[in-house]
Amino acid sequence: MREFLNISRLDKPIWDKMPPVPKPRRILLPEYLDDQLKDLPTAPFETRGSLLYTPISNLGGTSIDFMAEALFANATGLTSHPNDPQSEEILRTFLGRNLIYQTVELHTHCTSANTLFPRFTSGDIESYTLQLRKNKRFIGMMVSPAKRLLYCHGDVKVEVVPNPDGFDENKKKVLKELDNIRLELGYGELPILRVN
Repeated sequence: MREFLNISRLDKPIWDKMPPVPKPRRILLPEYLDDQLKDLPTAPFETRGSLLYTPISNLGGTSIDFMAEALFANATGLTSHPNDPQSEEILRTFLGRNLIYQTVELHTHCTSANTLFPRFTSGDIESYTLQLRKNKRFIGMMVSPAKRLLYCHGDVKVEVVPNPDGFDENKKKVLKELDNIRLELGYGELPILRVN
């Protein structure tokens, strides 16, 4: 199994080298994060979140591999599009400081919120279409108890893999930095940060 790249060797130019609609992309999803995605739609509320991932293969190849490193739940609620501005600011700050990371923007459809749709809603499609106009590399994911769907340009696959060497350490480092940003911004305890 591949090990994680040394973050200090990579910065924003690596993303700039990717074409607007990238080559086939494969996002490797460690089993730990896969289990969390399975649990999210069983909660009594909707969740909006981000899978944080980094490149792990040469951008000059025929496809590009990425490794998901952490799950950050941005917002929870009983509406179809929960929103939490403080969590959004924490994530934006993190991404601004750690240019190697990109996100898969995800949201759940859960039974108790009466949104158990095994498909994208018209609101999902409208929101994701707007984001794709701004960023052709955008990836949206809908997670329901029945299935997961991707909304993006190009050929993107998510493949579940055993937790790689260094996964737990990297995940903790990412989540610790997100929590440090929360403290730095002066926000109180955010329960959604406990989704790790």
